Amino acid sequence: MHWAKKTLLIAVFSTVAAFLTAALIVALTGPGEEAARPPAARARPGPTQPSAPPSADPKELAAKLNSADPAERATAGTALAILGKPALPHIADALPQSPTIAARIDAVTVLAQIGGPEILPALVKSLENIPDNAGKPDELQTMVSDIMTGLGNHDMDALSAAAIETDCCMLAKEAAARACVRIGKQAVGHVSGHILKWNVFPHPDELRLWLRTLGEIGHPGADLALEHAASQNIEGIKELVAETRRKIAAK
Repeated sequence: MHWAKKTLLIAVFSTVAAFLTAALIVALTGPGEEAARPPAARARPGPTQPSAPPSADPKELAAKLNSADPAERATAGTALAILGKPALPHIADALPQSPTIAARIDAVTVLAQIGGPEILPALVKSLENIPDNAGKPDELQTMVSDIMTGLGNHDMDALSAAAIETDCCMLAKEAAARACVRIGKQAVGHVSGHILKWNVFPHPDELRLWLRTLGEIGHPGADLALEHAASQNIEGIKELVAETRRKIAAK
């Protein structure tokens, strides 16, 4: 029994000595790098930001948005969305050559992911030069108009510069006109200003579109533009101006 107690005491003293030695080493040298990190930091890696492949050429990636392979378009679109605004000129250049509505919708989805009024010129390009066999553009045009509405609510100047004041295709003008109706009175000055800047309005169908847009908005701030439109030597324009005035008065 005496020897058993002695053995137990020796074991206890050895354990205490080992602990004190380890504590002394830590006190003198500091904890190791991993031990110094908080438990939460040791438990999981820190957040990482996605990055485009270092060798990614935005021009080549934009060209792949026109691929017939949806998977290839998706891969290119992800990389372009990561690249962000520097990729926009390349997407805008590639879009008018896009062969299908599906490919153009995928490209517009990438533009929406990039965001900001800087995407508006490329959005307009998505509706240009659509091949006859590409499919009906209704879904694409609606998608573009919805994005234009959101952007125009925050920056009507940018929407006007990209799709009202420029000589773009009628599909883009129609998308912008729908956006203007939803934006409301904030758009009236831009539409009216576009009508007033022409002594002779160059495109009768476009003038008709903007008059119908002013009627749908229904804000009384367009009188000068309506008077100017009525002076244009375009068949049926006076009747359309009168109809627009009636719609505005009824609002």
